[in-house]
Amino acid sequence: MKMSYSGEIYAEVEASVVNNGINPMAIVSGNPEPIDDSAYVVVWIRWRYESETGAGGYTGTGWYFDDPNNGLHKYGSEEDFKQFLVEQQPASFDDILNDWDPEEKAAFLNSHLSQLEGGNCVYFTAESPNT
Repeated sequence: MKMSYSGEIYAEVEASVVNNGINPMAIVSGNPEPIDDSAYVVVWIRWRYESETGAGGYTGTGWYFDDPNNGLHKYGSEEDFKQFLVEQQPASFDDILNDWDPEEKAAFLNSHLSQLEGGNCVYFTAESPNT
């Protein structure tokens, strides 16, 4: 039976390393002021894949294996990763992306922000360093 799995992964990125294209407001506090440089941007990246083929990606926009900053490279090639998805059928990517380097995450987001936002697969909240 063909199944589709989907979810989202939490990624915390230091605001100072993310370019000006990512300028979320302090949504958590309800304060519409920009996040200060020492705060963290909390990024939620949505994902989806088909259980029989591993096809999918960050909400259908692809897995971005051509980007060296993609946190999935520990699985080898894109075909290797798809095979992993077919065999393991994870319902969560927490274990898959939990060790994604923060600088690589920021670079990945900076490189693909318009595509990810266009695919409605990334959204931001903010966290004060004092919380």
